Amino acid sequence: MPAYFEPGSYKCQVVAQGFDKSSQKQTPFFWMAFQVIESASGDMNQPTYERDVRLYLHENTIDGTIERLRGLGWDGASWSDLEPGGAHSFVGQMIDLVCTHETVEGKTFERWDFPGGRARPEHQTDLCKRLDALYGAKLRLPRETKCASKPKAKPQPAQQDPADDDIPF
Repeated sequence: MPAYFEPGSYKCQVVAQGFDKSSQKQTPFFWMAFQVIESASGDMNQPTYERDVRLYLHENTIDGTIERLRGLGWDGASWSDLEPGGAHSFVGQMIDLVCTHETVEGKTFERWDFPGGRARPEHQTDLCKRLDALYGAKLRLPRETKCASKPKAKPQPAQQDPADDDIPF
């Protein structure tokens, strides 16, 4: 789709979500379809169009993808939670995205964090089961917080040597 939005930051509302695979390498990804609500400057005097953002799921990106999804509020233990009609929905949630432009063969296209624009199947249950088999254990690990510090151990009272008068021999 040719570029319509100018490069910059935008507030967007999620309107759909699901899983799919890339057409060439068959790499699984989670997608969120969204509509642009306003630019970061608060302007939005233009009609909005639906766009997609993709979060790829393979060994080089899985940790960042999980972190991003957790940051958006998902705390699930199965990828099927994110299927349409699953236990967690981002639909209706406001998110901040950045639009950049890329020129390919003389044509300028939008890039929204991760590229999108493919047709979306309703459900990918088999794909979710495969993702659970590959990466489900990572979902069940305790969440790591980078800003939280470990609780400090309570100081133990120092043991004092008994006075010579208290020794029975």
